Amino acid sequence: MTIARLVSCFVCGQFHWQVKRRGCEE
Repeated sequence: MTIARLVSCFVCGQFHWQVKRRGCEE
């Protein structure tokens, strides 16, 4: 897992109510 992926998942987790964990489910 790259840093970009970690950051993406972090942001995704912070705004899961908005994007519905769109990039973290994968």
